[in-house]
Amino acid sequence: MQQTIPFAKQPKTNEELADLLISRNLVADRNKAIHLLDSIGYYRLTGYLVPFRAQGTDCYLPGTTLNLIWDIYTFDRHLRLMTMDALARIEIAMRALIVKFHTASNADPFAYVHHANLPGITAAQHTSLLSHIAAAIGKAKDEADIRHFLLKYGIKDYPPVWAMLEHVPMGAVTFYYEGLPVNVQQAISNTFFVRPSAFAALLMTLKNARNICAHHSRFWNRHMKARISRKLGSAPQLAPFVECLNRQTCFTYTTTFTVLSLCAYCMGIIRPESKWKDRCHALLKTATPFVLRGMGVPADWETLALWQ
Repeated sequence: MQQTIPFAKQPKTNEELADLLISRNLVADRNKAIHLLDSIGYYRLTGYLVPFRAQGTDCYLPGTTLNLIWDIYTFDRHLRLMTMDALARIEIAMRALIVKFHTASNADPFAYVHHANLPGITAAQHTSLLSHIAAAIGKAKDEADIRHFLLKYGIKDYPPVWAMLEHVPMGAVTFYYEGLPVNVQQAISNTFFVRPSAFAALLMTLKNARNICAHHSRFWNRHMKARISRKLGSAPQLAPFVECLNRQTCFTYTTTFTVLSLCAYCMGIIRPESKWKDRCHALLKTATPFVLRGMGVPADWETLALWQ
């Protein structure tokens, strides 16, 4: 176990922090550096400087400029917004699909309240899920639909599944899918031509990406631990996404390129008329080779069927 040391750092002014960055070889106009620190903060800015740090030191590689870092930061902001656009549509579709197929299998709008109807999770996990649902509904008590159920029917903690799934976080939606009977999971995952067991990992990847983007965190070179199985299924419709999955530049974690490819694939199914993939393609074209490598984008990404 690595030996730790007491934390003894004291807060610095943004003027002092700008001087610190410049002393570490960051090429920057001091006033501009101070302005950016006022706008986004030292901790956020230095997250974008990590790839430019000379090994074994706190100094930055020659030629590391504030303008370069700001360009990457700006690109990342556009990338997050682009990704969130797709993730929001996919998430809404997922909620709708769960309602569609679970109610087709079980007509009881309150079936989820009983563990027997979510056999894919344990009784303890089901109890935990209900607690999260009750908390989410409590926060949404002033929303029109929840207020309607409360006033008209006296429903408080557990509204009908179609109302409940509109208000719980994506993590609960993913967990809900894992709890569904296998035949219902199959019906949902068939929409995307993916095996039910593999589909849960796709949902987890989408959830993790959503959390990163929704909290305005650095995304372009993020290493996401939830890995996607390359054995998703044998349907020919999957081939373009699997090709991207096989071509990502690292297999020890999920790359940003894999997330974008997954979004493009899902969008092609739920919103085939959408131009999202074209807009994402155009944005990637503005990135430097360094940024694309950090995202896990293969050099010949434009030749891949999914991105043509």
